[in-house]
Amino acid sequence: MQEQKLEQQRKNLVDRGVLSPDEELFGSSSINYAEKLVGKFAVWKQGGVVIFTDKQVILSKGISSEYIYIPYDCIKGVEKCNQGIFPMGLVITYE
Repeated sequence: MQEQKLEQQRKNLVDRGVLSPDEELFGSSSINYAEKLVGKFAVWKQGGVVIFTDKQVILSKGISSEYIYIPYDCIKGVEKCNQGIFPMGLVITYE
């Protein structure tokens, strides 16, 4: 059943032009994200999706059709972020 849902999601993303037809979809998840302002100051935004494929990570910002495509070879670092002692998310550094 999970594979059928994943294939349907991949087909929908290809139809919308988010994925190329030869790209394999590994999974996706809903996210909240922060936009950095200056230094450590950031504004938290709700909504969005992270999509993992065999070639890249794709982030959507909220319910808009704005996507950020990050090929795996452009990722310079991945770190976890904490709220106190609890891991709350990931920081992806890329060029």
